[in-house]
Amino acid sequence: RAPAERWVLKSPGHLWALEHLLAVYPDARIVQTHRDPVKVLASVVSLCAVLRGLGSDDVDPVQIGASWAPRLAEGLARTMRVRDSGALPAERVFDVSFAEFLRDEVAMVRRLYEHFGQGLSPDAEARMRRYLADNGSEKHGGHRYDLALGALDEATERRRFAVYQERYGG
Repeated sequence: RAPAERWVLKSPGHLWALEHLLAVYPDARIVQTHRDPVKVLASVVSLCAVLRGLGSDDVDPVQIGASWAPRLAEGLARTMRVRDSGALPAERVFDVSFAEFLRDEVAMVRRLYEHFGQGLSPDAEARMRRYLADNGSEKHGGHRYDLALGALDEATERRRFAVYQERYGG
């Protein structure tokens, strides 16, 4: 609804198809947020269970965990392979530590803009600060989750995501 110079897509779904996105948009710039994948997995299981529960009384969080653990690992591995291939030059990627982002969202956004040769206007920064002040992380209640919901073992999942975590932390 607001014409702009660039499109912004926010979708973790690109993890599984980054090479295809780059084939269509070869000059795409990517912001990849890195968060502890074991915590992400626990959150995904919880979210999927809640969403499935909206349309069914037969929700199996254990099945969700068994399905999503290898799926998430494969998405992260595919993205690392694309990045390692050179198909996505380093200067077109901005890696964001989720924990660092949460410590100072505006500073991280400023760094992102600078990385891509853009300026963050004072007006945009003021609007972000207002939004953050009015919409704290607990405004609508927190999302609580645990690996146990999907019958997932932390040590097993740490091994599954070890290569990713060695590279990007999280």
